[in-house]
Amino acid sequence: MIPKELFQEYTLDGKVSVYDFHFAGGSNRKYFNYSKELVNEFVSKASNKSVMHYPETDGWLYEAIEKYAVKDKNVLIIGSEEPCYEGVAIHYGAMTTMVEYQRVTSEHEMLKTMTVDEFESSNELYDAAISISSVEHSGLGRYGDALDPYGDIKSMKFLHDKLKSGGICFLAVPMGIDQILWNAHRVYGRVRFPMLIEGWDVVESFGFIDSDYDVDENIRRKNGKKPHRPGVSGGAHQPVFVLRKK
Repeated sequence: MIPKELFQEYTLDGKVSVYDFHFAGGSNRKYFNYSKELVNEFVSKASNKSVMHYPETDGWLYEAIEKYAVKDKNVLIIGSEEPCYEGVAIHYGAMTTMVEYQRVTSEHEMLKTMTVDEFESSNELYDAAISISSVEHSGLGRYGDALDPYGDIKSMKFLHDKLKSGGICFLAVPMGIDQILWNAHRVYGRVRFPMLIEGWDVVESFGFIDSDYDVDENIRRKNGKKPHRPGVSGGAHQPVFVLRKK
């Protein structure tokens, strides 16, 4: 349960609904070394525009990266448990850096890995970042992180600070009516999404329509109804936003 002393902050004084959807297992990481062969498997999948994790979101990401090129850029990858989106960036010609709490090594010449501690102490700035279904977990404790009602906001602010002026971020988070599926993830609506992207300009979105803000997929699932958008699996609608650092 959300600690009583943090409930008002998590819910923004009642503006955000809370549902029980608890995970106790934490990370499912399988790979602590990214061999060249493993990374190239995902590069090959990207060359065929194959699904990495999310059928709709991955398709929109391919569209976004083809329009907003990352070739010869230094790209930061946040929150991956396997080098899938690293493979996408490498396929499109980017040098990539993956950041993870746990120590992960890489044998691929176009992929560098860092721990969070190393990342926080580094002064290096990046041209672009990719964050797919990641920041919505920050501060909920699901992955062993400290409870923080504003963990997601802080993660986006930190990411903002690590990009060069005018840097691009490809962001996907669950969209709908503002809610927390505790402790699984947040869903972003008209209240919290503007808070999440403060300091960024929305250049373009892929797969998003304004009415998405008014759809409560959690309620639809509980009532046995299908997702509101054809093909959207599990009620987790995650369009891709192209953000530019102000």
